[in-house]
Amino acid sequence: MGVARKTDPNSGLIAADPSDPALAAVLGAQDPPRTYAEHVHDLERAGFRVGAAEEGYVIRDQDGTAFFDPYYLIGVYSEEGKNLWRPPIGERIRSQLNSRLGDELVRFGPLDTWEQAGAPKVPVICFAPDSNVHAFLDGEKLRSYFDYHQLPWAFSDQAQTEGA
Repeated sequence: MGVARKTDPNSGLIAADPSDPALAAVLGAQDPPRTYAEHVHDLERAGFRVGAAEEGYVIRDQDGTAFFDPYYLIGVYSEEGKNLWRPPIGERIRSQLNSRLGDELVRFGPLDTWEQAGAPKVPVICFAPDSNVHAFLDGEKLRSYFDYHQLPWAFSDQAQTEGA
């Protein structure tokens, strides 16, 4: 629908900013590539509207609700390194996470269960089984953490820095 704004106004909300290189990349990757005008027209046909430049071209639905990117899980593992995301346990985990977060922030399973997921983008927050929380700002350190804890690295590439 759009890409999350990285700057104010309305940083974090999904927008269709014609000057955003990330949106241009998304539109250019379509088959066939789409123009900005086509994209906005399709959004409007689907019942969405793109806000003015002053609000950062935020996309809203018919009720005026704006949207944000979901939380992306990299993986969900037991202390022994076993992947816990499998039916029906995965859906229960997702439901429990959202209940604790207070909103539908986790919308799908972890990236390591997706084919062609690519590498996770840092920064990444890791919630360890011992209740410690680790922040990774560097993809190599994230990969080292996985290796040290003998967790499967299901990604084809090294983790990428946001925007790289």
